[in-house]
Amino acid sequence: MEIMNALNKIKKSLGCIDFIASEIWMNANRYFALIILSIVVGVSVPLILIQIPGSIIDCLMTGNIRAALGLAFALCATIFVNGMLTDGIKRYKLLFEEKLKGHFIEKVGAHLMKIDYQRLETPETLNEYQFAITCIDEKRITKIVDEFEKTCISFSTMLGVMFFLRELNGIVIALLMLMIVANVLGEIFRMRHVYERHKMEIPAKRQLLYARNELIKKEYAKEIRLFGLSDYITRKVELYAQEICDLWKNTAIKSIKTVGWTYILQGIQLSIVYIYLVQNVINGVISIADFVVYSAAATTFGISISHLVNSLVSVVDTSKYVQNLCDFLNVPLSYDRQNNVPEEPLTIRFEDVSFRYPNRKEDAVSHVNLTIKPGVKYAVVGENGAGKTTFIKLLTGFYRPSSGKITVNGIDLNTIDIDRYSEHFATVFQDFHVLGFGLDENISMCSNIDAERIQRAIDAMGLEDIVAHLPEKEKTCMSTAYSPAGVELSGGQKQKLAIARALYRNASYIVLDEPTAALSPQNEFELYQTFHKISRNKGVIFISHRFASCRLCDEIFVFAKGTLAEHGSHNKLMAMNSHYKRLFEQQAKLYAEHGKVSVST
Repeated sequence: MEIMNALNKIKKSLGCIDFIASEIWMNANRYFALIILSIVVGVSVPLILIQIPGSIIDCLMTGNIRAALGLAFALCATIFVNGMLTDGIKRYKLLFEEKLKGHFIEKVGAHLMKIDYQRLETPETLNEYQFAITCIDEKRITKIVDEFEKTCISFSTMLGVMFFLRELNGIVIALLMLMIVANVLGEIFRMRHVYERHKMEIPAKRQLLYARNELIKKEYAKEIRLFGLSDYITRKVELYAQEICDLWKNTAIKSIKTVGWTYILQGIQLSIVYIYLVQNVINGVISIADFVVYSAAATTFGISISHLVNSLVSVVDTSKYVQNLCDFLNVPLSYDRQNNVPEEPLTIRFEDVSFRYPNRKEDAVSHVNLTIKPGVKYAVVGENGAGKTTFIKLLTGFYRPSSGKITVNGIDLNTIDIDRYSEHFATVFQDFHVLGFGLDENISMCSNIDAERIQRAIDAMGLEDIVAHLPEKEKTCMSTAYSPAGVELSGGQKQKLAIARALYRNASYIVLDEPTAALSPQNEFELYQTFHKISRNKGVIFISHRFASCRLCDEIFVFAKGTLAEHGSHNKLMAMNSHYKRLFEQQAKLYAEHGKVSVST
């Protein structure tokens, strides 16, 4: 069983090496030339350094001073050239390593964007993603190549050293060979502990990073100061950090216990070899020059074995981390698509659709039946937790139903290319982000900017006065964190920007998931009046806790406890003794008491 496990590990390691080698060949093939040069230098130099000192002693013993000086010069030249080549190779490797790091980050990022969104939200996928990023950040990709390179160097050096030791007693050679067994066992046990620690610390690292971000990011500063949470969060940071330190401490103790005896055994073995060589010098069996060569060869042999074993075990160990990267890149993409792309206009039907989040006992959305038609204005209302946002994520393809189906022009959404389908939606979620780029880039969300469309979106959302006061107008950076010359918009200004982003996309449907929460009820109502005028001939679906703007919509979907409780126009629902009517009147009363916008029927 142990042998099979070992063979499987070697097979996986070779698979990882093949994967990395293919990626390197396609993206940085000159890296291989550096590896070959590094192997040639790494093998030849130690062998030269074994031979030359013995030859110098022979020349000195025979009185050939000129030859000894020449060999001494050659020794110095070898050391100098080796140092220059090694340093140069190392520096060039760093350039390729950064290039490869960027390549794999892009590869992971591209895959991340294609993974089923609901799968992406699971702890399992988040951990796999963290493993993949850790693999890249810790340069495990190039490390596996480096360790494979070291394996080749150590193995070739060991074979070369055997040439110098070929005339020694067989028992002595066997004693040296036993070092391999000792080092292999020691390294296997040590790396097992390291990998186990690494797996255990990933969740703690994610929590530590999150807690640290809460302390240092200005977005959280207001709440932290207001509620005096600094000490509380600091204690959490210290707790997660201590958890990681304890894992490292336990690993270190286990490693010392398991590999300490390896070095003791290696020291005993080399001592026996040296005693054997000294006795041979005393007995006149070998010369002093031979002693120097043999002792250097024996030491190099021991070092080569240690490096060989360390490198082999490290290749196997590093392959585990690289395998984590491969596992993430093999996470299934959105579901099996047939690249069906329905033609506009799109009619979207929910047919008995239910959705349940992982590890939840109840459906977030349950048995929903409704139709979304092109050019129609829809409002989605309901109390908190009613299933509104989940419905929107189902509609836009972020989630897929747990049961039932969604059809687009009669075609099952599960068979439609999700990227092409998403192009029909301009969606603004309540947790939208303003990027640290120019205002025009934030609106266009692409590098190919249409200046006229940008201006229309700015004018439509009433942002022209804001733009006029910006230092670089539309090109002004929207983040002081990204650029010292940047600016920070207010909450209301950001929400107008987000809606301008939706208008710029010119999609069939515009979806607004409470994007106006930072606005007053009056400003929200006025904005929606403007928005409805400029969104003619487009389907609009928006979620809002405020009911005033619902009067502007053609149809209202009322959600309650995950179900579609009722639907119809504002007047129709108000004429009924409906759930919507009760919610509307409660809010109207509240606003009237506080002197806010009228929501009269």
